[in-house]
Amino acid sequence: MQISKKHAFSKPPADVIRLIENFGVDGDAHAGAADQHLYHIRRFGHRPNLRQVHLIQTELFDELSGKGHRVRPGDLGENVSTRNIDLLGLPTGTRLRLGPEAVIELTGLRNPCHQIETFQPGLLKHVVKPKPTGLVRRAGVMSIVLKGGDVRPGDPIEVELPPLPHEPLIYRVPELELRISTIRREAEGIHSLELRALDDGILPPFTAGSHIDLLLAPNLTRSYSLSNDPQQRDRYVVSVMKDPGSRGGSRHVHEDLRVSDRIRINPPRNNFKLDETAQHTVLIAGGIGITPLMAMIHRLGSQGLSWQLFYAAKNRAAAAFLDELQHLESLRPGRVRLHFGAEANGARLDLAAIVSAAPAFSHFYCCGPQPMIAAFEEATVALPRSQIHVEHFARKGAPATAGGFEIRLHRSKLTLKVGRGSTILETLLAARIDVPHSCKEGVCGSCKVRVLEGLPDHRDQVLSPDEHARNDQMITCCSGTKTPSLVLDL
Repeated sequence: MQISKKHAFSKPPADVIRLIENFGVDGDAHAGAADQHLYHIRRFGHRPNLRQVHLIQTELFDELSGKGHRVRPGDLGENVSTRNIDLLGLPTGTRLRLGPEAVIELTGLRNPCHQIETFQPGLLKHVVKPKPTGLVRRAGVMSIVLKGGDVRPGDPIEVELPPLPHEPLIYRVPELELRISTIRREAEGIHSLELRALDDGILPPFTAGSHIDLLLAPNLTRSYSLSNDPQQRDRYVVSVMKDPGSRGGSRHVHEDLRVSDRIRINPPRNNFKLDETAQHTVLIAGGIGITPLMAMIHRLGSQGLSWQLFYAAKNRAAAAFLDELQHLESLRPGRVRLHFGAEANGARLDLAAIVSAAPAFSHFYCCGPQPMIAAFEEATVALPRSQIHVEHFARKGAPATAGGFEIRLHRSKLTLKVGRGSTILETLLAARIDVPHSCKEGVCGSCKVRVLEGLPDHRDQVLSPDEHARNDQMITCCSGTKTPSLVLDL
């Protein structure tokens, strides 16, 4: 059993939320159990599970309270907001102990879920635009209540994983169709795209460091970091640099996309998470690597946390978000350090000096071209790995293509041979196993799968050293095996 204690609730209410053993409660904005039951049968043709409790990462409670509505915990249903736990990454059957008493078990995906606005008219219209059907979409996961109890803001959560083989909570992240509301020239060769819901409604939440996959064309999916404030629930902003060596992604974004175009995406995922418990955060970016760090700056600022940014670009014209960064520097001199190679005779950032000058126990984040990443890893080699966070643009080494082994697919009941010159992902796709994928370089994490048996040969830049050591998951586009076979949860 693996236990992870994280703090629950980004919401500030001081009252108690009572988890109960059935669906409807007095005063809750959902329908009562009978009405919900009948509605579900009419719409979907089968009986609903009336012992569901929803965990959602939204700020609905805060938004309504901030608009002067007198809402109490429980008034919006059994909704729990968590912090620092990737619920969608946990398998079905995971049990969460909320506070000292309540125990719930994750059962499935809640994206989209439909809250029935018509049973308490007008409450939700202050947050999301009403739909003609009276339904409101919400993202998150579902669970059943195994044991009721009082849950207070700030209570820890204990995570208990089920025994192997895990049954994944989610295999396919539901796609969203958005529209391009704005395209802005951010810098020389860099365009920012603002994406909004077709109905201008609320989008699934994201955390600082997250990225989304743009499904640009058949067999052309690319991952781009979100740069806007995670508190903004009405838009996603990605910034894309046109790469002279583009394999099609950045060129398509720059040359083919137009304002008002519709585009499909996979909702946000985060392989570059911000640790908000750090006493001080040092952000280091090169070129387009500033993108995820901008979202971190927004989050650190909104939480009143200590941070400093070092941003390098070849010249001012190539520096994204330059006006915004200069404004931040003017508010507190010394917080933002800009470095331009053209103005420094080609000299690079002295990363060793930056690391040595940072306060003790600082957390360091770096995103940029490979030479910067290599220098950063050398400069931080003596520090605890828990304080070092890196996001790569491209693979660091060669993928595993030796072949000569087999993969057994637990759910599909198939056995596939991986031939010489092929990766596991290529073998899966050739067998028409629909595995999500994007970069094919081991840096985005889209093709991650659970490993039930065997020892992977990890070649990715996504999983942490601890995750590599556990050998219970792998990135299939680049990693291989150290054993004659692997059993994958597919």
